[in-house]
Amino acid sequence: MQNAFAITAHWNGGFEEAGLQTWAEQLRGRLPAPRVTFGLVFMSSRFFSHATQVLEIFRVHAQIPLLVGCSSNSLIVGDQEIEDSAGLALGLFTLPGAELRALHFTQEQVEEANGPGYWHLETGVNPEQTNGWLVFADPFHLDAERWLRGWNEAYAPVPVLGGLASGDYSEQTTQVYLNGDVFEEGGVAVSFGGEVKLLSMISQGCTPIGETWTVTKVERNLIHEIGNRPAYEVLAETFNRLPLDDKKKSQANLFVGLVINEYLEEFQRGDFLIRNLLSADPRSGRQSSFSAATPLRPPKTWRCC
Repeated sequence: MQNAFAITAHWNGGFEEAGLQTWAEQLRGRLPAPRVTFGLVFMSSRFFSHATQVLEIFRVHAQIPLLVGCSSNSLIVGDQEIEDSAGLALGLFTLPGAELRALHFTQEQVEEANGPGYWHLETGVNPEQTNGWLVFADPFHLDAERWLRGWNEAYAPVPVLGGLASGDYSEQTTQVYLNGDVFEEGGVAVSFGGEVKLLSMISQGCTPIGETWTVTKVERNLIHEIGNRPAYEVLAETFNRLPLDDKKKSQANLFVGLVINEYLEEFQRGDFLIRNLLSADPRSGRQSSFSAATPLRPPKTWRCC
């Protein structure tokens, strides 16, 4: 993607200091604006050990005064979605009239927060000073739902956009980035104020698969039973009935679709709110549950996507 105010690019190689320096310089040279205001970076887990060096290379050679981002095992660059050997992606933006303020926040702060005024003091940003927030957070060591509830109390109705980092699930390790710092817990938030506002767009498309089910047992955001059956059984059965090509496409790409209006006679694509889906095989000794991004209460119409 490239225009007068933004440019993004994908690096699919490994860590090569000289190569990354040249690549960053060339990317900066392709942005016609006189200066960069803001940068976004996303790196796959194979860059974990070099993340600090990568950030410094980009800040210096792409001339980025404020750089944020997170680790991700799949990347979207322009109109391409890259899932295998994701590498890293870098975006450069010039935002005339923007007033940006960034910070790192922790689980300790989430637990300590005792009302909207807490976050106003911690961030140094009052509600009238921001038009929206861009946030990236670690899902393993941060209670994102509790944080978001408190953040919305402090700053609603401005939008809060962003997402959860992904990384090494076996080690439950992700990274979030702020300038030259690498954090393996908490989140980073950027306030967009001044003459710049944030608008959200839906970028993830899903095709419903299998049958429509009713969630019959949950624990907060964990789905234990679907149609009075163990959740894993329903997922495995749905997956095994797919054609071979669809099975290949669906591996590591399954989502929960919660129907928006349960009173429709038939459910079509576009009728579901899509959430992340994590599965666990009970035969491996791990808990058989699915995790959606918001708390659920049975019954709720559900479908795999």
